[in-house]
Amino acid sequence: MKRTTFACYGFLLAIIVSGCLSSDPIQMVKKGTLEFDKSVTVGNALNGYKYFNSTKWASFQDSQKRTIVQFDATYDYNKFIGTTAEDFEPLTADMINKAKTNLGTVHIACVVQFAISTDKKTFEIVSSSTKISGTIEDTGKPDEKNFDDENYQELKRVYNNQPSLTVWGLLFRAALQP
Repeated sequence: MKRTTFACYGFLLAIIVSGCLSSDPIQMVKKGTLEFDKSVTVGNALNGYKYFNSTKWASFQDSQKRTIVQFDATYDYNKFIGTTAEDFEPLTADMINKAKTNLGTVHIACVVQFAISTDKKTFEIVSSSTKISGTIEDTGKPDEKNFDDENYQELKRVYNNQPSLTVWGLLFRAALQP
């Protein structure tokens, strides 16, 4: 009798714990897959991207009461050393150092937002962008620009562990400045 009661309590506890875990929107997104690449989970693709310096996951409700999971990651410029884009020359360590000097306080980040469905069983991408933020030299005021990742081309490069063309281009242009 005690063994049966203990087994029932254990079973109920397992159901409660699994219910709590599955209701975590961040874990749901991390464990899910996207239509364009079902061979890797969202979490493994984003957390495993070799060009990111740091990653952060958060969830919140937007003004329409949707549950949004947001992924933010900063790029590690040094990891772009030796990479190339199209027919351009590879970025060298000297080029990256000059780009970092010229960029100063500018930070480049990847931001992806996912909306959780009302049934809390599925999700979809609502935005993917490259965020460039820093301080305007002349005024000292913070500035931020978001560049939409139309057709998710940059996100697909993350999934394929290829360097971001947007970041690569910004680093290349910054390296060429006097």
